Amino acid sequence: MKNKNKLFYLVATSIISAVVLAMTFIPNTGYITIIPNSIEITTLHIIVCIGAFALGPKYGAVIGAVWGISNMLRAFTSPLFILFTNPLISVVPRILVGLFAGLVSSALLKRTKLPLTVVGVITAIVGTLTNTVLVLSALHIFGDMLESYKEMYKIFQSIISTIISVNATIEIVAAIIIVPAVGVAIFKAMKNYGIEIKRKA
Repeated sequence: MKNKNKLFYLVATSIISAVVLAMTFIPNTGYITIIPNSIEITTLHIIVCIGAFALGPKYGAVIGAVWGISNMLRAFTSPLFILFTNPLISVVPRILVGLFAGLVSSALLKRTKLPLTVVGVITAIVGTLTNTVLVLSALHIFGDMLESYKEMYKIFQSIISTIISVNATIEIVAAIIIVPAVGVAIFKAMKNYGIEIKRKA
């Protein structure tokens, strides 16, 4: 049984990570262009939050790391994303998205009797806000570290208010709708297949 549970968590993490990779490089899936050469909305935080909600903080952090590393690699393909070649901007915040979302989910499932759907909503909010706050903070702190980043950093500063108002709103609404629905379905599948949920649910 223990091996079965471990295998499930590893396979589930691998599948979700593969989804993250696919959505990173398939146009307008993981990153949806709103204004060409300027503003994108990400949907990948939703996938990370789903993983963190269903699998916990350890696996959530792994999925977040996959997101961050793939985001960094993507940044090397276009001057538009040059700021994200810095792992302090692209990788570290995304690891923390999965970690924090998973920690909150685990704590609520262990210590409260909230319905799974409510826990999923809270997890989605925490994960989305973590991504928005940490990435924008990292851009502000580290965005002009290197001379090659400074021109793009000036562009970022000019559109920061739009990013916060438009992107964050759309991303959090989408996460609130999708994360609980998919996460609860995963929990039900785990229960049906006899997979041990290591957190009270």
